[in-house]
Amino acid sequence: MKRFLLSLVLLLAAGALGLLVPTVARNSQPDFAKAEQVGTAIVSACSERGPVTLGGFGYTSKCQLDVTWQDGSRHFVDPDRYGFADFAEIGKTITVGDLGDGKYARPDRPFRPLVVASAWALAILAVAALVAGVLGMRRVIREHVDFT
Repeated sequence: MKRFLLSLVLLLAAGALGLLVPTVARNSQPDFAKAEQVGTAIVSACSERGPVTLGGFGYTSKCQLDVTWQDGSRHFVDPDRYGFADFAEIGKTITVGDLGDGKYARPDRPFRPLVVASAWALAILAVAALVAGVLGMRRVIREHVDFT
């Protein structure tokens, strides 16, 4: 019974740690200095999600931006990243950098290597807890179920 409970706790911990990864990673954005082009954007619409989603814990927004690039071209952009722009920024103008491949950055939300390293450490812990939990459950099942 102890092995079953420990395995169950490890599986639950793996899920919680797995959801902490995007929660922590949200606090570091891509490096704005690597932008191929820069523009100004008006946050036009947002959808708010939370308190628990695949994007992690807490309420976060995904917003659509109306961007005018320095060359004068204009596009609607949907950054595929939770927390790129906030619900409270609807109607406001922000600076946006295009990194290519559909990735965008903001100068006021910097790249933070320590935050990225922390997210990777959490991901490794989540995988370790998942593996340990699955192996523990497998052993419990093999001990209590006769497959013959």
